[in-house]
Amino acid sequence: MVRPVFPVLSDTVLGGIISDMNRRGYGVATGCIDPEDLALLRGFIERKVADAGGEYVVFSGRDDTRGTFMETLANAPAFQATCRKLYEAGTGRVAPESTFYQVLRCLSGRSGARHAFLFHYDSFVLTALMPVIMPTEGQKGDLIMLPGMRRIRKTYIAI
Repeated sequence: MVRPVFPVLSDTVLGGIISDMNRRGYGVATGCIDPEDLALLRGFIERKVADAGGEYVVFSGRDDTRGTFMETLANAPAFQATCRKLYEAGTGRVAPESTFYQVLRCLSGRSGARHAFLFHYDSFVLTALMPVIMPTEGQKGDLIMLPGMRRIRKTYIAI
């Protein structure tokens, strides 16, 4: 039997994630990514960081993540369906047909330290974060969320 890239989440699990997103600004889905898939992505990251002399590397967009688990996940029907359901629950609108914009940041070395606390304000309605490698020593970093800080707009032009 072929294992799924991403599981179909039950309405109960999705409801819990949506409730948490409304209450805390974020929701968590656990146990959705197979450890083997994470190990392959970890290997890719470790090779790229080594190629960069142990320093910061970033991959953004579909071309940069082509051939990695990130591409596989973005194309997984169950992951796409989950994202659509979360979008629709959060906005009350039908999710538009859209491709995923992917970013993989590898905060390593001195240059990684300079990038670590560069904050951004997502312009996307839904952002999915997937920790791949977590530091075991030194600063581990924090995810800072400020829920409910901006309205959902219909276009990039509208403020």
